[in-house]
Amino acid sequence: MRKQKSHTLASTPVSPVLRGIRRVVLTCFFVLGLGCALVVTTNAAAILYSLSHIYTLDTIQNLQNDSLINDNAQLNNTSHSDKVLQRDTPSHTSSPAPFATETHNKQSNAMSSAQTGTLSSSRVILVLGASVNPNKTPSPILRDRLNSAVAMYHAQPDATIIVSGDGREAHYNEPAVMKQYLVEHGIPEQRIVTDERGYTTYASMYHLAYSYHVKQCIIVSQKFHLARAISTGTLLGVQCVGLSADTGVYEKAQLYELREIPARTKDILQALFHVKK
Repeated sequence: MRKQKSHTLASTPVSPVLRGIRRVVLTCFFVLGLGCALVVTTNAAAILYSLSHIYTLDTIQNLQNDSLINDNAQLNNTSHSDKVLQRDTPSHTSSPAPFATETHNKQSNAMSSAQTGTLSSSRVILVLGASVNPNKTPSPILRDRLNSAVAMYHAQPDATIIVSGDGREAHYNEPAVMKQYLVEHGIPEQRIVTDERGYTTYASMYHLAYSYHVKQCIIVSQKFHLARAISTGTLLGVQCVGLSADTGVYEKAQLYELREIPARTKDILQALFHVKK
């Protein structure tokens, strides 16, 4: 009897419904595990890479005599073409920006310094957008970015500043507010280019690489944001270093850090495939 009972239990078939549920559960766990591994790997790589590419203003100014410029930033004009800072129009034709000719003329002088690994005499500063107040003034985070860009420009007055942000609506135009702030703080208007299609960080970096044909750039933002921008720009073919605009602890700083995790993953994956914006 005992043998017969054991045989009966062992031969009991598993319900097809239970088998289906088990497959679904195992598939979900596999996909979840793969997604988590992708997020962790992507974010860790971006953060580790950016650590050696983020500087303070004083550090960037001293890079002319620092070997880090060869190893990390490599901000020189050896790979600049006539298209540098030349924006494409929707019809796929190019029209030079107001400063394009001046930048091109400076390249011959910058070449000799570039060969020795020093910073070029003509450089691009990209200020990434952030929220603006209802009275059309920069938010604290954006104001710090703009102040850092002003200081960088005064240290390198041959630089060109690109302000990139959301400019889709007339009543909310980040680049317009950013440009006005810079002009009010002594930056010549002809040295400022507005990118009103920088709806996201990835869009800003994509336009930098493919609309303005920039090959080297100093990105101005906070540290929590620079890891994403630098990694994305690098994958798109732009040699980037970051200028940290941090002046203290910001309100909702932890929320910004958490938000960067999925945003960083998304932007880096887009950059890997050069998704068009």
